Amino acid sequence: MKLTCVDGCIYLCTPQDILFHILPHLKKHTSQRSLPLEDILEVLPAPLNLIVAPEMIQRICQCTKSDNALIPDTYSLSPARVIDILCKKVDALIPVLGPSLIAEYVDKPTALVLGQQPPSNFPEIHSLALKRCSMDIISANLDDEFTALLHATTEYPSPFSMDVDLVLSR
Repeated sequence: MKLTCVDGCIYLCTPQDILFHILPHLKKHTSQRSLPLEDILEVLPAPLNLIVAPEMIQRICQCTKSDNALIPDTYSLSPARVIDILCKKVDALIPVLGPSLIAEYVDKPTALVLGQQPPSNFPEIHSLALKRCSMDIISANLDDEFTALLHATTEYPSPFSMDVDLVLSR
């Protein structure tokens, strides 16, 4: 397939995680009620409704099984399942953070706080700072609620105050 560009521009594509695109829609449509899988796929805007796999919805939603063969199973967004996936994304991001990101957002702030004489638990502090940096990158694609839930999985306070246990129990 040959691509022709008549306007002289260069078009670049960046791989994107579809999870960050569907979360707001699932939250909007399934926070108050459960919907059948087909209905969830229908309320997603184009082209998301064409590219989202039903298995993705099933991974991040809680299923309410139907006892009636004529009534389909219904799904609602599960914050606990989403946070589990987001934590795995954070852990996967840590080893691939570039040296410039680490220097600017991990090493520099850590040095400002700790000074010239690092404490004996510096490796743990550095590890936590790397995790924080990864969480901040992931959080840039999330709303305040999911950002707070994600940050609540670590030892430092969330940038947004909310009752995390209440949200996770939904």
